[in-house]
Amino acid sequence: MNSKAQAAVTDALLLLLVVGILSTSLVLFSINYGKTVQKYITDQYAVDFETTALKTMLYSSIPRDMPSALSPNPTVYNSDQVDYLLAVVKEDYLDDAALNDNTKNVLKNASKIAFKPLNRSYDYMFLIQTMETPTRFVFLYINASNPDGTGREEYYCNAKSVENVQSFLESVGAFNPVVSGIKLSKINPSTKDADTVSAVAELAMWTGASFKNNSGNLVLESVKILPASIDLNTVKFDASNIWGCAPENFPAEAGCPGVLVCKQITTN
Repeated sequence: MNSKAQAAVTDALLLLLVVGILSTSLVLFSINYGKTVQKYITDQYAVDFETTALKTMLYSSIPRDMPSALSPNPTVYNSDQVDYLLAVVKEDYLDDAALNDNTKNVLKNASKIAFKPLNRSYDYMFLIQTMETPTRFVFLYINASNPDGTGREEYYCNAKSVENVQSFLESVGAFNPVVSGIKLSKINPSTKDADTVSAVAELAMWTGASFKNNSGNLVLESVKILPASIDLNTVKFDASNIWGCAPENFPAEAGCPGVLVCKQITTN
């Protein structure tokens, strides 16, 4: 009789143990399933927004009229000539394979308008790079959170290679970037004809988090901020200067691994 009672108690305990394990597993599965679905929805929303924003930037309309006494600040509403922003970029790049400050400013402002709905929550990078060898960054702009969380900081940047940009995006936890293929043209110095240059426009965003602390010091090794006295265009990506290489104590035989180099934009 005692043996039967002990067997019954043992069976009951085993049943409770199995039920407990199954219940715990079900709860954990439910929690993780919810997190997985939430992450998928968030990531998909981010990619959809990036795609729409990139189209908005490249195909936004801008005035082609020069400022005049009658129209000191031309807009798309009062200009006789209006064109796509991408057409202006192509035209500017044609003569010297570079963008002037005015075109860069127009691209910067177009990105700020496109990102206005999420400006307080997300930081982003907008770049245009050629597919030549080696790769050239025609335009590279970052709009990031201020360390104290009250404003925004803007940077023009450059890098030795795509790997340096990718390293930065990974360090800030960027969402999947969206890329659009575009065609640029530049004058061939030998033939004086316009050669087609394959390029891509890329947009990547991440949850807002400054890469500087409250003291203004960098918290990321994947980026360097130039002092005001150094021109971004003068930075060389070789061992001859520290600004294009990181970290400073890399082995001499390894050469310059490159780093994302940025110059903060002074806004009035």
